[in-house]
Amino acid sequence: MYYYGAFGSKVLLYENELFVSEPGTISYGLDQSEGGGVYIYERKNDLWEKKQFLRQENLVANDRFGSALVRYEDKLYIGAPGFSVLEPDSSTGAVFVYIKDNLGEWRITEKIYYPEDLVTYSYYGEEIAVNEKYVAIGAPNYNRKGAVYIYPKTITSVNKEEINPTSFELCQNYPNPFNPTTTIKYTIPYNAIVSRNSSSSLAASQSNEITSTSSHNDVVGVKLKVFDILGIEVATLVNEQKPAGSYSVIFDASNLSSGVYFYKITAGNFIQTKKMILIR
Repeated sequence: MYYYGAFGSKVLLYENELFVSEPGTISYGLDQSEGGGVYIYERKNDLWEKKQFLRQENLVANDRFGSALVRYEDKLYIGAPGFSVLEPDSSTGAVFVYIKDNLGEWRITEKIYYPEDLVTYSYYGEEIAVNEKYVAIGAPNYNRKGAVYIYPKTITSVNKEEINPTSFELCQNYPNPFNPTTTIKYTIPYNAIVSRNSSSSLAASQSNEITSTSSHNDVVGVKLKVFDILGIEVATLVNEQKPAGSYSVIFDASNLSSGVYFYKITAGNFIQTKKMILIR
């Protein structure tokens, strides 16, 4: 496996947090290409401790998520100039906006896509600047000449998508391959089929809710299990009723051998399985 991550391409310090981007293609040779990411560290006890890794689902090589990195007030702006919106490999670009929730975790809140006049390979989001009134986004290859788009802080003139949990999602574990622990994230939508069952539940002791959940009592039964390549269950990570929100659980494979494993979520009528690789 070869790494071309370009870790440290952008570095940002804000109070006790350190943001480090890695916009390059992360790996080859395992049928796994990633289009970048941003590491977040927190200063604790005179050490920088890794707190979170941000990466959008469905990124591909050359999306360059993390090429631009700006923190302003309670928002984090991340540019992905290679992100394709018009068509595959169009590299029109996009900006992803995160906000810190009440648990101190960063979560996606909106996506700012290309303006209507952008063409392929404009690389919108290569640079970002923000102040109290405006957001400026660079597109250095627009018409092979370049352009800068400046908007009021409340952007209405571009394609802007507000993000809320409206669908089930099982994310790819990170890191992958891993040894011996990895994190699995999943989302329960606000419009989920609800159950008011009061049955007992069992959850992994290391599970950690990472975003605020709904303010009502609607819940859905969630099971998250791990299987080996023969289909034999090797771990139950979650087995309980969950309200809407985004969650994270740590899988510890210290007692398992190297190989391919599958993790499967069942939540109401939603069922999905993903593959992960344990390397000793």
